[in-house]
Amino acid sequence: MTDVVLSGAIRNNLLSLQNTAKLLEETNIRLATGLKVNSAIDDPTAFFTSRSLNTRAGDLTTLLDSLDAAVQTIKAADEGIQALTKLVDTYYNEGFNQFDNRNEFKRFLLDEYGQNILANTNASLRGLATAYGINHNDAWFDNAERRVLGGEATLDSYEDIFREQSALLYPQFENQIAGGQNVWDLVAP
Repeated sequence: MTDVVLSGAIRNNLLSLQNTAKLLEETNIRLATGLKVNSAIDDPTAFFTSRSLNTRAGDLTTLLDSLDAAVQTIKAADEGIQALTKLVDTYYNEGFNQFDNRNEFKRFLLDEYGQNILANTNASLRGLATAYGINHNDAWFDNAERRVLGGEATLDSYEDIFREQSALLYPQFENQIAGGQNVWDLVAP
């Protein structure tokens, strides 16, 4: 077999064509993969920087997805709370409008919710009155209970009323009562 002899110009042209083919292949790979550097051999610094940035971008994408899920959860919880609030308001308003008398409404609350809401409110009012040395009849407490449950008053507002009444009944303790003490605190041994 005979050796092929190439002149220097032809050899240079052949090497140039080989380099062009190699560059064309690298460009095709870059276009196909979207990567500027495909391996650490090509450019180690760029390759590892790119890999680190891609990893960080993936971490941030995961974090963003988690935040989006959390926001959706909070929105769903808010919608649920709003729906429950509307339901409670509806039941509450229906309770006062739907029933002919107070006892019928009491039975509705006790049967519907299984809790003695009214008794707890009434007992709280009576306990506050007793602590301040105030006596009222059952009708007064029933009326106060209705006002608290109807949103017209609060237990705190009734405590203020009891405090004022107590200061009038026990003028010798007026300053202490105004300062937040009740009659039981003052007479306890």
